[in-house]
Amino acid sequence: MKDSILFKGMTAAEVLELMSISENLSLKSGTTVFKEGDKGDALFVIENGSVMVCKSIEGDKQEILAEMEAGEFFGEMALIDNAPRSANVITLEPTKLYKISSGALSEFTAKKPQLAIKLYHNFAAAISANLRRSSEKLYNLAVEGRSAKGSADNLISELVSVVSRELRTPVNVIKGATDVLDTASLAPEKQRSLFSMIQKHTDYLSRLFDDITQLSEVQYRGISIEKKPQKILPVIKDAISKLSEKAEKQGIKIELEMPDDMPNIPIHAGKMGRVFYHLIDNGIRYNKKGGKLMISVKIDRSTQSMALFSIKDEGPGIPKERHGDIFKHFYQKTPPLDPNRSSGIGLPLSNSLISAHGGSLRYEPAREGGSLFLFTLPLK
Repeated sequence: MKDSILFKGMTAAEVLELMSISENLSLKSGTTVFKEGDKGDALFVIENGSVMVCKSIEGDKQEILAEMEAGEFFGEMALIDNAPRSANVITLEPTKLYKISSGALSEFTAKKPQLAIKLYHNFAAAISANLRRSSEKLYNLAVEGRSAKGSADNLISELVSVVSRELRTPVNVIKGATDVLDTASLAPEKQRSLFSMIQKHTDYLSRLFDDITQLSEVQYRGISIEKKPQKILPVIKDAISKLSEKAEKQGIKIELEMPDDMPNIPIHAGKMGRVFYHLIDNGIRYNKKGGKLMISVKIDRSTQSMALFSIKDEGPGIPKERHGDIFKHFYQKTPPLDPNRSSGIGLPLSNSLISAHGGSLRYEPAREGGSLFLFTLPLK
């Protein structure tokens, strides 16, 4: 196992020390290691055998994303951002795995800082290499796709082009951070800063891929959304919580107004959570420093059949000539509305997910200045 890319630069004794906190798994061919949606609480290293990484698309159908062999590792992205698993992993033959839980790994790295540096360097270097290969592949596909005819082909070409572009900055940042970690000795503060930088950009990439997957499912594959009546307040609060640090850094105060007797709404909590995340993120991103972001939820009293949502910021608003473009796929202009750039996926994805729930999303300039996004969801 010393040949694994995760253990590069470690002595045999150090590898044995790390393996002492792992669980050994011997699995038959066709065994599911974990499923999409499972809790991401461990990474796995393949001792021997092979696995298939795949995504559920329709019913029992699976789309194969990758095959992995002895020495490779998987499951690390969910462990980094504490998110649910985004794919299924199934053994292709009798396979032996080392399973390292997130709790055990945290305790181990806290006690062994020098060994932790080697481990995290290899971990980040492997992610960087994989992302760089993906970026180059996507770029080549985009170049080839531009010659394709028809709106569907052109849309796919643009999708690939955007993903390729969005990958480049975080990949380069991760690569630069791992190069620095590869040097002799660094002060603990510098180490923490670099690890934080790597985590921030891998987290961004994880969200980007999740957005594209959801957009693909709803728009291109026509996969229907499974909904069940439930409270909307926890979904909104979860999105606010994820963005609270970003809001605090810009001095943005988020206010939520909703009646206590708000009925349950038939939704897919995960997908509506993505909608609120993007609309709230948008309201923070384009707000003025120290501004307010007001979120309102109420029932349409005229019909009693719809829930009405509004998200209003106090920023400069969107120029009139761009109102018709903001829900277009991957819309970007130079200079972009956001000085830090955005991928152009958030608003189109939100629009698609709301439509899939039977609602509608629209934009209005706020009377007092700023932007106002309004959308509806059926109560039944």
